[in-house]
Amino acid sequence: MLLGPIFTLESLTSARRLRHFVVRGLYATVLWLALCLAYNSWTEFSGPLTVRNVADFASSFFVSFAVLQLVMVAMVGPGLVAGTIAQERERRTLDDLFATDLSNMEIVCGKLFARLAMLAYLVVVGLPILSLGMLLGGISPERIILVYLLTTSSMLMTTGLAMAISVWTPRSRDAVTRCYVLLLALFVFPPAIWALRGALPAWLDTILLPLVQAGRLANPFWTFMEFERSSPTGVAGLWIAVWPPVATQLTIGLLAIGSAVWGVRRIHLKGAGKATKRDLAWPRLWRPKPGRYPMLWKELFAERAVSQMGVLGRVVVVLIAAGVLIPTGVNFAETLIGVWLHSPGSTQAVEEYHALAVTLGTVVG
Repeated sequence: MLLGPIFTLESLTSARRLRHFVVRGLYATVLWLALCLAYNSWTEFSGPLTVRNVADFASSFFVSFAVLQLVMVAMVGPGLVAGTIAQERERRTLDDLFATDLSNMEIVCGKLFARLAMLAYLVVVGLPILSLGMLLGGISPERIILVYLLTTSSMLMTTGLAMAISVWTPRSRDAVTRCYVLLLALFVFPPAIWALRGALPAWLDTILLPLVQAGRLANPFWTFMEFERSSPTGVAGLWIAVWPPVATQLTIGLLAIGSAVWGVRRIHLKGAGKATKRDLAWPRLWRPKPGRYPMLWKELFAERAVSQMGVLGRVVVVLIAAGVLIPTGVNFAETLIGVWLHSPGSTQAVEEYHALAVTLGTVVG
């Protein structure tokens, strides 16, 4: 009862739901299949299994296990948490919670830690399968500690962000969408900019580099891959590798939880007195009649699909579009300038553009 009655209630009700047992079974099956596939591919290409080969196999399986575990946390965590407060608001039961003696922290943290417990059960499911790989050798204690520290920090970061988005979003569906859009931008956008840094102008590279470095610390996948590439040894090497990203992710998670605790009552009471605003997709343009599929018409023409993502979603879409269009535009401009100045490499680029145009014309036409 230290976390309040909501934690106890949520833990009891969630433990009786069949879908959570199904998800745990599916996750264990995926890990077991990954182990079997890794073993079959390793024995097929490595020949007779020696002690060294077995250790190398265990090491390669550990990489797959760690990536699958981090992916599971990033995919399942927001789905468990993002709709909690927004769903209470949709059911009109949030006012009942505010009428009790429960504080904001008991409401938010009770629901959050109940979902974190369910996510921790999924993480524990992988321990027996990982123990099979540890019996083969090749997995150092430093790597295991790093993976579970990253898993813990990423659990708190993703669920904390999901809870904050749930507090600040009226509908649960919109909260889940915004949370996944935010995590997609956080995990994909900085590595994409890092991969394209050679194709970007120097001034743009200078502006984006600090943002990429900050995104690297909040990305558990990036941290794990850098650790595997550098392979630090000893407690000192592990501490240097794991402390900055874990501290960054824990800070983000705690700040998000704090904002959720601060705003859960204020945001709801502020929005309770406002009338629902209808956001029409085409307010001044012609819209077709509903026809035989009114629900499809509603989603396409009566409401904005982008409104589910909110301001954050719009910013992410703009950043993704800029990340795709800016390098393409810069390369195309350099090609045109090269053609105008008759540079040696411009002719080949023009031929490639011409071949691409012919291919697209053939496919379309």
